[in-house]
Amino acid sequence: MAHLPSGIRETFERPTRGPHLPTAGTNGQGNPTIEMPDPNKPFPEIDNYRDIAAIVAAGDPALQQGTAMDAALLQKSEEIMHGIDNPPFFPGAENVDMLQQQIDPGLQEMLSAAGRDQMAVHNELAGADGKSPNNAFIEDLMTHQWADDGAAASSLLNGTGAVPTDLTDPTQIAQATRVGETMHAVDQWVANTDNTKNLLDIPGTGNQSLGQVNPDLAVALAEANKPYIDDMGGNPLDASQGFTPMDDGSNTQMPGMRNLFAVIDTHAGAAEILNGQAYANGMHYQAQFEQSIINGGPVDTGDLQSAGTLKGVIDSAANMADNDAIAYGNLQEVNAYESRGQWFEFAKTVGGEIPLVKSILDWNGKVPGDPLQSIFVGDAPVGADPKQIVQQTSDAMQYAVAQRLLDANLGNAGIFDQYDLINPDTRQLSPLTDDLSDFRSAFTNYFNGINDNIKDGIEDYEDGYRDAMPNATAQPG
Repeated sequence: MAHLPSGIRETFERPTRGPHLPTAGTNGQGNPTIEMPDPNKPFPEIDNYRDIAAIVAAGDPALQQGTAMDAALLQKSEEIMHGIDNPPFFPGAENVDMLQQQIDPGLQEMLSAAGRDQMAVHNELAGADGKSPNNAFIEDLMTHQWADDGAAASSLLNGTGAVPTDLTDPTQIAQATRVGETMHAVDQWVANTDNTKNLLDIPGTGNQSLGQVNPDLAVALAEANKPYIDDMGGNPLDASQGFTPMDDGSNTQMPGMRNLFAVIDTHAGAAEILNGQAYANGMHYQAQFEQSIINGGPVDTGDLQSAGTLKGVIDSAANMADNDAIAYGNLQEVNAYESRGQWFEFAKTVGGEIPLVKSILDWNGKVPGDPLQSIFVGDAPVGADPKQIVQQTSDAMQYAVAQRLLDANLGNAGIFDQYDLINPDTRQLSPLTDDLSDFRSAFTNYFNGINDNIKDGIEDYEDGYRDAMPNATAQPG
């Protein structure tokens, strides 16, 4: 700050908030003065902050690397937002229209300009050590009714370089770590049970959710979390840094991860982004499990358990968001089955760019019945109560794994022939039917004939899925 031009430094040094009562002072000549509150300018420096933000915005973003000016703009943004929501209240502080007309434009310009500085954003939201989250500021950013639907606040979540391409490059590692720590700080606040409730029903909005009040912010939150879905569950698929698991491993319901997904699910576009990536991750885990069997080495049962846990989180979070929409009266938004279909289509696009997932998608396109669709989307509900979660079995997963191994010429296909469940010429399994007893017997015998650990992986998938469900509202199906 000391190295900034004097005019800018003095602007930042002056109080952010104007007086709320007549305040005695002295002028430059030492004469006594009385400064009166200005109800139209509770933050008298905000126009000056906007001028500084305009200077920053006109500069080269590549040079915004932890600058004092960006840090000051973020600090002043925090102080303004704190002054809106905390006493002493100024006239009109509760008037959303007034705030959006008089205060938000300046705040939005400040955040948009300084939000390009990932170092400054990291230090403001996660602390310089990455472990000291600024929960008060995060709360203000998330619950404020933004005039721009949260677009400017979203700039703080738009960190780049989350996944380093060169793990020997300390600059890339440091950048990725900052981005991961920033998102972890934000997500941990969102995932807190009390905060999740407030984001599903933001106070002062008539019980509207984040996705309704700040749709752009919900979308940005989903986009920013795509690299960290695997880290949330503690089974990384890439080299992202700085993001530790969301939940204590002893709580298999994954409440933090579920809460985060539920908040994002309050906006259809955000839900498609997040859950589409999560479905792609699930396919990735499944593909790694299958490939480990084909390779003949140790069977990666943990990957299939991760797939089950992830599916359980997705289903239970979508149920939370649906129930919130029901309570608000938005019954037209409760389309869980249709939404899962859209998420799966998005996942196929995302997964097509990942070699191992692309291989399983290519395989799936050649198999009758679309096994992956059955795993992730399931069957259309018949008179299902949207307030309840209808749990799915592992039959579709076992079917897909078995067919994948048959295509790799593993195991005794004759086992399925004994039950009249396979075309002996093509080695293609018959479609799953409602009568699953023969399939289940054949699956068990077929898997055990290859490796006993395959069935262990299936059971781990079932456990992961079931354990991620909130027991109080689950309805086995």
